[in-house]
Amino acid sequence: PTVIKGVEMDMNYTSIISESNVPVTPTSTAETLPTVTPSPSPPPMYSGSKLIPERFAICKRVPKIPNSTPTRSYATRIDNEQALPLLQNLLTELMRFQIRSKDDANARARRRIVMGLREVARGLRAKKCKMVIMANNLDEYGVIDDKLQEILDLCEEWDVPVVYELNKRKLGKALGKNIKISVVGIQNADGAQEQFKKLKKIIRISARVVMMPTVPIPPQPKKTKPPKKKAPKQKKPANVTNASEVASKSKNCSDPVSFAKNMVSAVAV
Repeated sequence: PTVIKGVEMDMNYTSIISESNVPVTPTSTAETLPTVTPSPSPPPMYSGSKLIPERFAICKRVPKIPNSTPTRSYATRIDNEQALPLLQNLLTELMRFQIRSKDDANARARRRIVMGLREVARGLRAKKCKMVIMANNLDEYGVIDDKLQEILDLCEEWDVPVVYELNKRKLGKALGKNIKISVVGIQNADGAQEQFKKLKKIIRISARVVMMPTVPIPPQPKKTKPPKKKAPKQKKPANVTNASEVASKSKNCSDPVSFAKNMVSAVAV
């Protein structure tokens, strides 16, 4: 490798003196540095009436990745068009009443809904949850699946209906939140009793709420009785006549001569 002994610099000319003494051709600064045009500043972002700081607005401008988690096999939808808007209205009303009752000292005792796998499981063990709304696209993970199975077992044990009409994003949006929510338990339906009763009636009629998968019982073959054997009928001889038949015929006969002939033939036989 060549060892640089010294550097001579000038405003318009630069050369490097080395053992080979090969000068470097001068280059202008305009050729080396490309011209960069300043990009226009992005428009400001607002959350309601509040201005979002630019360091947070940059994250919000990033394109969102669509949710790749499909509907899982444990979820079965209700075959009724009225169920989805009724469920959304029910959750919105219950959340509104729960927020309004925050200032009340006894608000925790009259709690309407609980959120999260742990809180819903705790409410089911205390026999407080009357209905469970579970997202139909929970992540497949060991701990989540264990908690999910525990909730399904408790719902089957206490006969609590489970609804799978919403995914995590829509479930959070129905509660007025910007986060994903996995499961919601309804403990008290005060303020939305009408929507709660209608939804429960739809669930019973449609019979589409999945509690726990049951093992199908194979159909048993029907027992068939063997056919009964009929005894063969004995045929009477053609020349044998019954005296009672002759007597019945003779009663209907008005002629005494024919009556006497019939009696003589019967006695002769």
